[in-house]
Amino acid sequence: PITTEQEIESSFDRITYDKGEAVLRMIERSLGPDVFQRGVRAYLAKHAWGNATYDDFVGAMTEAAGKDAKPLFDSFVKQSGVPLVEMKLACEKGKPPTLALAQRRYAPTGSKIDPKRTWTLPVCVRWGAGTKTGRDCTELAAPTGELALSAPACPEWIAPNEGGNGYYRSQLEPTLLAKLLSRARKALSIGERVGLIGDVGALVENGTVGKGVALALVADLAKDPSRHIVDASIGIVAGIDEMIGDKLRPNYQRFIRKLYLARAKQLGWQSKPGEGPDAKELRPELLSLVAGEGNDPALVAEASKLARKWLDD
Repeated sequence: PITTEQEIESSFDRITYDKGEAVLRMIERSLGPDVFQRGVRAYLAKHAWGNATYDDFVGAMTEAAGKDAKPLFDSFVKQSGVPLVEMKLACEKGKPPTLALAQRRYAPTGSKIDPKRTWTLPVCVRWGAGTKTGRDCTELAAPTGELALSAPACPEWIAPNEGGNGYYRSQLEPTLLAKLLSRARKALSIGERVGLIGDVGALVENGTVGKGVALALVADLAKDPSRHIVDASIGIVAGIDEMIGDKLRPNYQRFIRKLYLARAKQLGWQSKPGEGPDAKELRPELLSLVAGEGNDPALVAEASKLARKWLDD
């Protein structure tokens, strides 16, 4: 609730912007871009030069969609947390392949939050079966559900969050996850790869996936040309820093330098004329990891020299 003018500014945070943007994008895909945009236009036209509420916006979306959109919106706007969707593949002879789905609230290890929470959740997956690929979607509103796949045969891999557009964490059964990880670089889009890296990191944090699985994925994707992929892989490596004991610290530092040192040196501490925004965005993340957690002596010495020069001026 906003009760003072000052609270208006303080209420705009990453939940408002990042989660808001992600949820709206997911709902746009679920309703369809034409329906979503028609609802937005109707909402703006009806309330032009006036005040409007959340219910006004949801009402415009309901009218545009021809179905009640409130359960979908309320799931994400009026309750906190992130859904974790477990997926298990079943392929029975004579029947279409199906995904068994189960949802609960994501909770990292040691968290005291109640995991028994459900959302009205649009779930879209991509699959690969031989030379064919396809997509299938459903709306999961109960703790469990099932998604029949249109694949002509049992899929070799499942991308659990098509395009990375769903606001949920996914947990594939171990066999499916291993198959997806082995094909991730070629089979998945950038958004799906970033999402997969984030999911694996989250599953490490809740104890479902071992750190070795996450680091193997990082080793495969760290040299990816996409800044977004490298950035996501850095998040996993830096995220396990506190889990590394003194005995394994040297191994951890060597691992970081082996994967990222060459790229860190290429970027360097200082911007170069004509470099693009990707280099500027990646530099602080990459250099911080290699010089900090990776403890590279040359980068540390150069950083110290630059810092002293700046302090002298």
